[in-house]
Amino acid sequence: MSTDICELYPVRNPSICKHPGQRRWKQWNAPLDDHQILGVMSDEGRGLLRGCYWGEKTRHGVLDIDFGSKYHNPEWLKQITADFAAVGVGLVPYQSSESGGWHLYFYFDGAVLSEEVETTIKNYLRHRRYEIKSGTLEVFPSGNALRLPLQKGFGWLTPDGRLKTKREEIRQEEAIANFLRDLEGSRS
Repeated sequence: MSTDICELYPVRNPSICKHPGQRRWKQWNAPLDDHQILGVMSDEGRGLLRGCYWGEKTRHGVLDIDFGSKYHNPEWLKQITADFAAVGVGLVPYQSSESGGWHLYFYFDGAVLSEEVETTIKNYLRHRRYEIKSGTLEVFPSGNALRLPLQKGFGWLTPDGRLKTKREEIRQEEAIANFLRDLEGSRS
């Protein structure tokens, strides 16, 4: 099961990392191994954070809504979720980090072209009159790396955006199983 979550991140050189006390993410230019991904998702959580880039193909995407964004409230979360459900895409909401931002994951039955996902999702959001910009609403995959799930500060959210379960409250195996179960339950 641990390797299943690592398979979601095939592009690992380069990647990004942030050490405790660091303000900004830094480039990591060595290959990232499964044990390094699982290490930052572990119960020990020593404070190192990691993120990965997308490859040519992906099995998932993410909408990133920062704390303080006009979309970071229960009404907008319900609206975005409904807009995606209307076209057959299920969104699974998570707290991304201790900052309180949200990552809304969506999954596919198989690998799809990352560039096509980015273009299609951005076009759909623009058509629905969403504002896409850093700090407000971002779409991944993109040319940027994104923080990995299940690290310190990650959490499961209720449909109205309230924190239901913090990653730190459950064992690593259970956290991975729950995340992968979410993947299976919401495939497009």
